[in-house]
Amino acid sequence: MHHTHMDSSQQGPYNGRPTIQRVLIITPSSLVKKWEKEFRCWLGRERIYVFTADQPIEFLKRPLCPVMMVSYKMLVRCFDEVGLQPFNFDLVVCDKVHRLKNAANKTSSLLSPLNTNRKVLLTGTPVQNDLKEFFTLADFVNSCILGSLSAFRRIFEEPIVALQQPECDEDTREIGEGCASELAHLISQFVLRRTQEVMNAHLPPRVESVIFCKPIYIQIELYCSLLDSSAVRSILSSTHCGNKPLSFILALRKHIINFLHQRCNH
Repeated sequence: MHHTHMDSSQQGPYNGRPTIQRVLIITPSSLVKKWEKEFRCWLGRERIYVFTADQPIEFLKRPLCPVMMVSYKMLVRCFDEVGLQPFNFDLVVCDKVHRLKNAANKTSSLLSPLNTNRKVLLTGTPVQNDLKEFFTLADFVNSCILGSLSAFRRIFEEPIVALQQPECDEDTREIGEGCASELAHLISQFVLRRTQEVMNAHLPPRVESVIFCKPIYIQIELYCSLLDSSAVRSILSSTHCGNKPLSFILALRKHIINFLHQRCNH
């Protein structure tokens, strides 16, 4: 097989210049070796150098590597122990990005000042159920696209949450559905979802095992109390509640919190 050599003038779509020269990959400690293995599998050991930082000082010694890989814990140590200043990267990839759902945590605050226009966040955890967490991730990867947090909560979160309530009326439902549709359009510009239908062609057959466990006394007491609550009666009698299972889940979550508070006070 003939191997054609490609020099630097043939690489990159813009006048032969590479689009990305330096990449930072941040991942949980348990996945660092898996990421490294994928690079070796696809690119071998000679085409590109991938540096994995195991100690904070090593991160400083290799600031010019094309691909630098570091765990979330090591990233925090780099800042804590050696006062690391953020380098410039053309691309930052964050795996298992549920660690960044809270904008106030230390990892999020360290990544915010990174000087890069290209950020990729990877997660297998649905983030739409908590709109505040979703805003944090969306704002990190696309700053200001959803406005300020206060504006987002007023324009999107409050009407959408109101839509999910069992007692929502027709006007509330119409406003909430409009806000949800507008939000879906905005996020479709930068969110790529791999739904179950897409993945089924690449996954082995799914096997499910259903195991029935007898509930303990406090669980029985909790569910009996929930079933007799006004929230459940409202959901069952409502004709406009579009997603009743989700309404039941939200009602259960609120009921559990109130139930536990009452038991603690007594």
